Amino acid sequence: MVIVFVALYIVHFGGDIITGRARKRFIKWQWSLHELPTGIRRSFHRIHAISILALAATGIYLRFPIQLPIGDHTSIKYLHYAMAIIATVFFAAAVLNTFISRNKPYKEFAFSKRDAKAVLPTIKYYIFMASSKPHVANYNPLQKAIYGFMVPFLMVMQIATGFALLFSPQMLGWAVPLTGGLEIARVYTRFAHYLVNWFFILFLSVHIYLAITEDLPGLLYLFFGVRPVSKGQPDHEAEAHTVQGVVYARFDPSSEDI
Repeated sequence: MVIVFVALYIVHFGGDIITGRARKRFIKWQWSLHELPTGIRRSFHRIHAISILALAATGIYLRFPIQLPIGDHTSIKYLHYAMAIIATVFFAAAVLNTFISRNKPYKEFAFSKRDAKAVLPTIKYYIFMASSKPHVANYNPLQKAIYGFMVPFLMVMQIATGFALLFSPQMLGWAVPLTGGLEIARVYTRFAHYLVNWFFILFLSVHIYLAITEDLPGLLYLFFGVRPVSKGQPDHEAEAHTVQGVVYARFDPSSEDI
């Protein structure tokens, strides 16, 4: 966590300041406006964020219990279980929604040849070797790989290992011959569950940082309903990068979503 914090909030944001990106965004308030998410997707995102943060916090507490001003080990454990059920239900609903929704959101994560060609330029942008990144779709290729494949896979793994620990006699019986006993199987499962929990904590640290530094208007709209509103025409540099619905302009953060 210390390495991630230093790498992002000190080293990388220092690069934003040196290259002028921070001044352009936080002082001039010039951002890229992407397609705004629907109300359903906003609700799913809010619930996922709350449940995953609660699961991470309660999971760390259950692994390293300390004296709390309110609550005890048992109450925290049942809170962890309740948030796990909520996260599982809404994760399944979110996945289902990407396939049955009228605009077919799952297509946004399809990886094309254009995405493959955009991988290196996107990486160069994030490490300050390029002034802009290619906009070939609503999500860049790194986002597609992470949000469309890696996060769902690890989410399924976390759900499976979590429920396996909760119902170990029923769900880990197949592993007993391989590990030499139910308790050993639980140790391996708990270790995998613990590692994935830390992955989500680190992922959220990076995700929140990039949401703030790369798309703060989108973050404000997603969680607080503040709709980005164009104020004037984009500058010449911005117009050069207006591609497939991505518009660079000045936005008014005070406008509320009615």
